[in-house]
Amino acid sequence: METFFRIEGPFYRIMLKTWHLLTLNLCILLASLPLFTIGAAQTAGFVVVKRMIEVDESKIVSTFIRAFKENFKKSTLLWGIIAGIFYFLWLDWQFILVMNQSIFVLVGVAIVSIMALNLFQYGFFYQAIFKDTIKQTLKNTVKLLIKKPVSSLFLLVLMVGPYILMGVSSYLLIFGIYIHLFVGISFQLYIRTFILLNLFKSQLEKEDTLQ
Repeated sequence: METFFRIEGPFYRIMLKTWHLLTLNLCILLASLPLFTIGAAQTAGFVVVKRMIEVDESKIVSTFIRAFKENFKKSTLLWGIIAGIFYFLWLDWQFILVMNQSIFVLVGVAIVSIMALNLFQYGFFYQAIFKDTIKQTLKNTVKLLIKKPVSSLFLLVLMVGPYILMGVSSYLLIFGIYIHLFVGISFQLYIRTFILLNLFKSQLEKEDTLQ
């Protein structure tokens, strides 16, 4: 039992990891406050989490700030494109609900909505890992969605599931907001990164070979 609470023991490692996630969560929240910086904050968060997984990164704040600055321009542009798509999709859904459109229109808008959400979940991770252009990022994320539909759907549920649950009741909403203020965003990012690293494994190996 004593070894459990030692510095090299599991309790210490779990608490240290929790502290790192709490710190990262605060960084992401503060960096996202202007709203137009959400993309850069997401990319920087992915950079930090990837380093936490691969090299047990402990310099959370400095690594986040550096990644935020390095990816600000491209990630902000990508976020602008995604936010624009979300806005038009929101208008489409409002129109569908009011005008009672046909099933074909409903299915079409639903498919585009899923693609847009997957672009959000893949795009910033892709920019955190690779140095490709916006055009190449968009192209490769769409390819991944087509090649890995089951994994994409699972990740989508993982990403939007908590927010759907928050809408079920006021208790879950308050609980969800409380969790997200402290560790919810970074913890979700951490879990998703494990899966995303596996999905992008072949491309990462190719990148390492080229280097």
